[in-house]
Amino acid sequence: MAVALIGEDTGKWTPEIAQALDHDAFKPAEADAMPADWYRRELEAGDLRATLWRFEETGNLLAVILWRVEESHGVREFVFVAARSLLPWANMRKPVLSGMEDYARKLGCHVARVHTDREKWADWLQGYGYGAREFVMRRVL
Repeated sequence: MAVALIGEDTGKWTPEIAQALDHDAFKPAEADAMPADWYRRELEAGDLRATLWRFEETGNLLAVILWRVEESHGVREFVFVAARSLLPWANMRKPVLSGMEDYARKLGCHVARVHTDREKWADWLQGYGYGAREFVMRRVL
């Protein structure tokens, strides 16, 4: 039996979003990720949206996806800004990503973009049909 998930869209900062972004499991791997206050300001300003993914049966939170829509050269692009989970979700990534892509299509987006510095995520996304389109070079000053 497949696990049913429901996505709840919001433009408001919630305690659940704060909890997901502050989850200790992500701090070591994302030491230079944007601070939670930045995400909060962007949500409150309307520059970001959030989708909270819950298990339909229990209502328990699985993951929070922060995103925005950009337009470039007349093409609407769905941009995944951050993704966090309160539970191990390796086997739930595909249904969550599929759900987000379906939602992006409903918003009129023709392209989805994900930025990540995690090699395993990049490998997984390539296996799902995403391809590298740019190189980002960085130097600490």
